[in-house]
Amino acid sequence: MKPSTKIFAALAGIAFVALGILCICNPGATILTLAVWLGIITLCSGISTLVMYFRTRRYLPSGNMLLSAIFQIILGCIFLSHNLFVAGTLPIIFAFWILIEGIILAVRSFDFKAIHFSYWWLFLILGILAALVGLYSIREPFTTGAFALSYLVGSALIFIGVVYIMTVCGISSLEKKVLPED
Repeated sequence: MKPSTKIFAALAGIAFVALGILCICNPGATILTLAVWLGIITLCSGISTLVMYFRTRRYLPSGNMLLSAIFQIILGCIFLSHNLFVAGTLPIIFAFWILIEGIILAVRSFDFKAIHFSYWWLFLILGILAALVGLYSIREPFTTGAFALSYLVGSALIFIGVVYIMTVCGISSLEKKVLPED
């Protein structure tokens, strides 16, 4: 691998780690940024669906793809023009999602117990904990929910950054073993 490619990959990893730390330290900005990105992604998805509709309408004459595209475009525009509202609702949506997923995980743990999976109790504990975090986040969505969502995004970015850096180290190590020294 070219040295410049490794440098760029390492810099990208460092940037991801820095961005992750920034997300964890600034939950309000993280939530607002997520709201804007949600609008952009929804709008792009709608435009993509609209293009696909016009390219396939001879073969798929149903109007449901067109209707879906129109709804996505309208929703994307609403998200982008009212991103403060979207940012305000994201922690609430996240809180309900965590609550529901926690309950599902706790119930599913008994399925694992029934098939004699030895760590079924870990799923039960994690499900209960997730449900409790969800309940508490519903109670305090703009503090607990926003912080939890911000920590999740920040942690994911840090993880991605560490993987980039580890990849560069791994490739460098492999090159030392495989490539002859000059």
